[in-house]
Amino acid sequence: MIPWNRTYEMELTTNGERIDRVEQARYLGIELDMKLSYKNHAAKVTMKSKQAIEALCRTLRKWAPKSTFERLYNITLEPILLYGIDDIEAWYPSYAYLQNYIERVKKYAARLTFNDFRAEYPSLLERLDWKSINQMVMERRATLLYHYVIGKRRYQKA
Repeated sequence: MIPWNRTYEMELTTNGERIDRVEQARYLGIELDMKLSYKNHAAKVTMKSKQAIEALCRTLRKWAPKSTFERLYNITLEPILLYGIDDIEAWYPSYAYLQNYIERVKKYAARLTFNDFRAEYPSLLERLDWKSINQMVMERRATLLYHYVIGKRRYQKA
C-alpha cells in the first residue's frame, strides 16, 4: 500500500451544507487539480495563447508591420502567459517543466514575428528585446527575495 495514492472520503460541511468533492477547481483564474498541481493551468494557458497567436497571424501578420504584431503580442498575450506564473514558481523545483511549456509559446511567437523558423531562440529574443519566461521568473524571485531582505515584505506567521 502506497500512502500518497490513497484517497479519503470525508464529508465536509459548512453551515449545514455539504461540500462536494471535485476533480479540479478554478480559483482566481488558476486551474488547480486535487493534488494542487498547475498542470491544468499550464495546459489551458498554452492552448489559449496559441489560439490567440494564430488569430493574430490570420488577421495581422501578413499585412501589418512587424512592430504592430510585436506590440499586440506584448499587450494581449504576454499577460496571459505570465498570469499565475508566480504561483507555479512557489513549487519551483518540481514544476520547472511547466514554465518550459509556456516558454514554447513565446518561442513560437518570436519565430512568427520574424517569420524565421530556423533562427536560434536566444538570438530572436535579443533582436526583439524580449526576455525569456525563465529569465522573468528568476528576476521576480530575486526581487521577492530582495524585498524580504530589506524588510519591505514580511514572512507570514503560521
